[in-house]
Amino acid sequence: MNFPKDTVYDVPLSAKGHEQASKIQGHFDLALCSPLMRARQTLESSKITYGKMEILPEARERKTFKGDFFEGENFQEVEPLPQFVLRVKKLTDILKRHCEKHERVVLVCHWWIGKILTSTDHEEIINGRSEGNGIILKNCEMISLEL
Repeated sequence: MNFPKDTVYDVPLSAKGHEQASKIQGHFDLALCSPLMRARQTLESSKITYGKMEILPEARERKTFKGDFFEGENFQEVEPLPQFVLRVKKLTDILKRHCEKHERVVLVCHWWIGKILTSTDHEEIINGRSEGNGIILKNCEMISLEL
């Protein structure tokens, strides 16, 4: 993949993203967040309050462009979709455990995470026959999930 030389690693949230985030709200017992800067900044810019916050590496966006990588990682190595689905399955198990302990949990994550979390065809994706049938969430869109 070729990226413009000015593309940065771990891209920050844009001004529009900060504006969108400032409109989301709610109180949660636990906030779970991707380690990528733009997800952490979304949580910080929102009106979401929480009792406890945890960074989950499993909630990180699928590594497909330089902005999804941390500096020092090889951004030429795109994360294969089947491998990503297995990571999201692990994330689902983590979410289930947290939901057993906490009544209200929020996950601040990314487009691909949301799509795969809401997909019902994981085996088809792993076998290369689908890219997922899940919901494509808009920026800062919140939905409720039954896990």
